[in-house]
Amino acid sequence: MNAPMPSLCIAAVLLLFASGAGAAEEPKTDSTTTAPAKKSTPKKKKKKPAPPKNAEAIPLELLLPPAEPQAAPSPVAPPAEAKTAEPLPSAPASPPKLEPPPLVTSDSAPATAEMPQLGIYRLVPPGTEDDPALRSIEDTFVDVAQASKRYRTVLKVPAPSRLCEIADDNCFALMGGLQQLDQVLVGQTLKAQNGVAVKVRLIDVQKSKAIGEKAQMVQSQDKDEIKVWAEALACDLINGAACKGQAIIDADLPEMRVVIDNLMYPRSGKNPETFSLPLGVHNVRVMVGERASLERKLLVSRAAPAKPALIARQIERGSIVLLRPQDAQPAPAASVATAQVQKSRWTRPAGLALAAAGLVAGGIGIYEGVHSKNLRDDANARYAQNNGVYLQSDVGTISSAKSAATTANVLYAVSAVALVAGLVVAFAF
Repeated sequence: MNAPMPSLCIAAVLLLFASGAGAAEEPKTDSTTTAPAKKSTPKKKKKKPAPPKNAEAIPLELLLPPAEPQAAPSPVAPPAEAKTAEPLPSAPASPPKLEPPPLVTSDSAPATAEMPQLGIYRLVPPGTEDDPALRSIEDTFVDVAQASKRYRTVLKVPAPSRLCEIADDNCFALMGGLQQLDQVLVGQTLKAQNGVAVKVRLIDVQKSKAIGEKAQMVQSQDKDEIKVWAEALACDLINGAACKGQAIIDADLPEMRVVIDNLMYPRSGKNPETFSLPLGVHNVRVMVGERASLERKLLVSRAAPAKPALIARQIERGSIVLLRPQDAQPAPAASVATAQVQKSRWTRPAGLALAAAGLVAGGIGIYEGVHSKNLRDDANARYAQNNGVYLQSDVGTISSAKSAATTANVLYAVSAVALVAGLVVAFAF
């Protein structure tokens, strides 16, 4: 009975090898399709009947499945096709962030090169080349053109061998083209008896025609005033719009109103007050109520002012004075408050005017009295010549003498009343 046992054990081992080999080949065939999607889990094996107790021990290596079939499902990395489908790294998107701003790129370099070049040439009558006022006009044109930053370069054009007429655009365009200019500013300044006349033109060299023209008559001999007018003229022509500057006015009473070129300018409540005005010369007066100062000139230039250009003060009798700092030496005292201004600010002028009218009436009365006396004397003289008889003409003369005497008496009375009333109003109130 013990003889058949080894054969039974060998049959069991062969059966186990057959079942292990079939289970190991199963994941090998599935790895091409489903191995990346899910892990192959070993199928549950049916419980095999335990070997008999008296069976011989079998080595463990013979009972386990071979190691080679289990190596196939072990890779978990995706197949090569899946790697190509992954998104590209974000490195290529970063270069746009590293691009420099447009203002510093090489593309901005041609912007400066494309700016035009300006040449300034002024026609000056013979014999006036050394005039400081006329020379300052040319210097002002250069300063304004350079400050506008519209030109790459600004230079003075020397006098050509053949002078061009002020209205000859082709001549100036040819002159500018020979010197590789884009625009030419030409001017004509004439010395006048009461000032200077300025006419300027801006000529486009390529178009051979004027693209701007301005003219101004400055009625002043003051070089500072001429320079301010030149600044306004050049700025208006070069920039195509009126340029503005600042002016400071010292008006120490809040009720003082500043009138510039017949326009009331609002005040901020500060003193001295800074006003923004077009370049040039302006007329200014200061008012308090119905009282006003005399007009003064106000020069507004491109330079920022450091001190007041005009000083306004109210004096004791209510008069308003407007002075330049150089004319107010020493510096004027503070204004008298409007509430403390003497009441005679209007009564005294009115009283004096009434008294003057009385004097005029008295003078006319005296003339009428003298005229009446002369007429009466003439009538009496003819009466004596005619042996005590008045002729018809003498009667008319006597009548005129009476009328003149009556007028003289009335004027005497009016003169006396007006003179007394005027003096009372002027000095009593």
